[in-house]
Amino acid sequence: MADVNVDIIIVSVATANGGMSAQIDNSDDNRRVGEVLWSIQSGAVAPTVDTLYKLYLIRQDGEAIAHSDNNEGTVKKAITAIPANAHYVGRIILTADANTDFQGSAIIRNMGKRYALAWFNEGGQTTHATGTNNHMRVNYLD
Repeated sequence: MADVNVDIIIVSVATANGGMSAQIDNSDDNRRVGEVLWSIQSGAVAPTVDTLYKLYLIRQDGEAIAHSDNNEGTVKKAITAIPANAHYVGRIILTADANTDFQGSAIIRNMGKRYALAWFNEGGQTTHATGTNNHMRVNYLD
């Protein structure tokens, strides 16, 4: 399987909200280790200093049902809570800077045959409305 550009909602996400990706099918190659590279642009109002954008992995089974208590499913969507049983994998610590690209990376071991990624905005402000530099990508390392 080639590296993956993750389809996920990042623009105009209010604080205490986030986005979950569509299901990523890793079952053919079963790549076990990946590096997630992500960039989120803060909005016109600066986030609160030392708050976070958080990243989560949601492993899913072969029946297209999430391994979580609330059955998040397989499609890209906005979220208003961190999915149950989501595995915390990384964070970006924010400064009080508006319209700034905040970048992070995380190494994930045991990606799973099918998985989704989710992120959650704890920054105190809405992310940028267009976010031209927003992205999330998985580079497989094995």
